[in-house]
Amino acid sequence: MLSKTDTESLLSIIAKEFGTMTPSSEDIFTKTNLTSPFKQYMYVMGLILSSEKSDRVKILQEDRMERIKRKLTEIVDLYSELFEPEAREDVSKQWFNSREVSMAVFLNYFNTNSLTYEEQVIDRLNEWFSPYSKYIKSQIGITVNDATVIF
Repeated sequence: MLSKTDTESLLSIIAKEFGTMTPSSEDIFTKTNLTSPFKQYMYVMGLILSSEKSDRVKILQEDRMERIKRKLTEIVDLYSELFEPEAREDVSKQWFNSREVSMAVFLNYFNTNSLTYEEQVIDRLNEWFSPYSKYIKSQIGITVNDATVIF
């Protein structure tokens, strides 16, 4: 599905969801309909940036983005099922102990944001986006360096 999705279109939708103010009556989980929006979106961005291009189309209809979100939720749900016993499986102390550790790591990964220092964020922005600085400037009127100075 992602190999046929326009990268810029997908990233724009993600940026818009995180960049648009969320009303106090709604949180980011409700807004995105994801269980761990930051991690799930980082995951999908990694996938789309590493997938081969194949007649990519812009995401014009909401349905396509909703399908992508459903797939992201299915992936997390499938990982979560690894921590549940199979039907009629004997839940031994060893079974429980192994999941007690691995489930905590899994939940910590998917339920927390990346913890970084401001300097690390600036370094990442420069490393990731400097090669596209001319293009970014043509689109929004400022360079990557200008953006990090504003940040």
